[in-house]
Amino acid sequence: MRSSKRSPKMMQQQLLRPLERLGRRLVHGCARSGFRGKTPEYSSYQNMLARCLNENHSQFVYYGARGIKVCDRWRNSFVSFLDDMGNRPEGTSLDRINNDGNYEPGNCRWATKVEQAYNRRCTRFLTIQGETLTLAQWSSISKISKLTIVGRIRKGWTPALAVSVRPARRGRGVKYQSESSNEAQ
Repeated sequence: MRSSKRSPKMMQQQLLRPLERLGRRLVHGCARSGFRGKTPEYSSYQNMLARCLNENHSQFVYYGARGIKVCDRWRNSFVSFLDDMGNRPEGTSLDRINNDGNYEPGNCRWATKVEQAYNRRCTRFLTIQGETLTLAQWSSISKISKLTIVGRIRKGWTPALAVSVRPARRGRGVKYQSESSNEAQ
């Protein structure tokens, strides 16, 4: 009868044999198997590659088909990706700073969902007195709805005026309160 006790070296050899037989080698330790799964960084890396390279991926049309590429350094090495990006902070995911740019060191960051929501192709930016913010940010600052601001700009208002003139309380007709009309009263 065999002894149930095994030396640590024997256990290590038994664990490594299947990997040796398959010709695999553990390079970075981030593609863990078992109940813990992959690290967040490795999952982000794999998803990035799939979006850009796998024509069968559901998001390929928004990435690879648009010409978004992964730089050679990252495409060929997760370790290089991890060296450039660092560990993923809690509550963030991979984001491209320039949405039309490639996945490469100067164009990627770990960003929160809020930061990513502001960094979309459909996001409208307004520059007022040299400060560029999203429409949603200007709306939040001015306490004027996004729809009101957009409607005003479509009617020919300047962005500065569209975010600075507070709408009067709505009644039968639309009236606007401006600083000059307040001074006259």
